[in-house]
Amino acid sequence: MTDEVAPDPMFTVLRPTYGDFVMVLDRSGSMDLNNNGRLDRLKQAAVRWIQLDIQEGSWLGITSFRFLSLSFMIMANGIEKDQRLSVF
Repeated sequence: MTDEVAPDPMFTVLRPTYGDFVMVLDRSGSMDLNNNGRLDRLKQAAVRWIQLDIQEGSWLGITSFRFLSLSFMIMANGIEKDQRLSVF
């Protein structure tokens, strides 16, 4: 056994500076069955993800499905964080 002290560990958190993302939202009947609050929680989770994890300069596409997939998609690039929430 030696008297040497192990060095303090060093961590580096890596985050991309930007990215390309598509958010697919489930709006099917099971998400609103008996007014279970799932759609509200879906919206809260999506807003939180956009606010906290999407870096400025990223591309973000949003689409949803209910019975069939919708071809409608919002694509945004480089918008300010407060503008991102206007899609909801």
